[in-house]
Amino acid sequence: MRRLLFLCILALACDGSGGPTDPLEENGIIRIQNRSAIAVVEVYISRCAVAVWGANRIDRPIGAGQSRDFELPPNCYDVRAVGTTTEEVLFFDLVLTRGGVLTLEIADG
Repeated sequence: MRRLLFLCILALACDGSGGPTDPLEENGIIRIQNRSAIAVVEVYISRCAVAVWGANRIDRPIGAGQSRDFELPPNCYDVRAVGTTTEEVLFFDLVLTRGGVLTLEIADG
């Protein structure tokens, strides 16, 4: 059974003015990048202060080499990704900024 490992890379988008470049940039993006050999079949995203995960946010798997973006308002988030082998990867206390992009990379171990 393969173990999923993770690497979290933070990349912030900025237009230099200190504000968003258009109304869509009021939100940020959490990007799940699947660099593992197995598909990610469930993704849960909750605010840091919330004790429950809520509903699965994907309706189709994120295959090997694929990514999926989740547009959310700026806040602190926790993310849970579950693979086809039922192993999970957890990311805690991710601070998403307005117009920012957080890329969460899932890789084989």
